[in-house]
Amino acid sequence: MTADAGAQTTGVTITTFTVPDISGAVGVNGSDPSFATSTVTFVKGPYSVQVVVNATKTDGLQSLVMSLAEEQYSRL
Repeated sequence: MTADAGAQTTGVTITTFTVPDISGAVGVNGSDPSFATSTVTFVKGPYSVQVVVNATKTDGLQSLVMSLAEEQYSRL
């Protein structure tokens, strides 16, 4: 599941980032000229989780999605 999160898509710039507080998690930033997204994908116990935030620009998305993912991880 986490390997698919960083798959390249035609016309979209994809970069991955580390999520240090969630072992095995994958963070991905994606953008094209009019859309931006940041996701964190992880597995905890029987749960597979993907947290997604979207906006028109990438500013602040990575820190927001990491914060949301860490909160969700701690609740599972």
